[in-house]
Amino acid sequence: MHVLLDAAERLQAVCIEQSSWQECLRRYDAPGTLFYLAPPYFAGACGRSWERYVHDMPTAADHEELLAAVLSLQGIVILSGYHSALYGSALAGWSVVEIAARDAHNNARTEVLWLSPRCAMAQRRLWP
Repeated sequence: MHVLLDAAERLQAVCIEQSSWQECLRRYDAPGTLFYLAPPYFAGACGRSWERYVHDMPTAADHEELLAAVLSLQGIVILSGYHSALYGSALAGWSVVEIAARDAHNNARTEVLWLSPRCAMAQRRLWP
């Protein structure tokens, strides 16, 4: 019961949205906002189609739209995914953190976190 109470206390200030990513970014963008974005994997990065997502982003144009929106945000951004030329090119100049992982078939993969320049600046202020 104690764990449940701790979780309830932690979630008191959390808002769960049921709206598009475009609407959430527009609604909450501000210099003090932290966005953690984990979009559906780009097929060009993972080598297969991820049709099992309810809200998929199957085309390069879908990912280009997301990347254009992310690059215009005032807030701090952490974006996760796999390496791809599209993301690497669009997010050039962002810090990259690579994490060893395994996919659903136990194949070794490298997950990537792209940290926006504002994220890197905030990180340096918090942990000099």
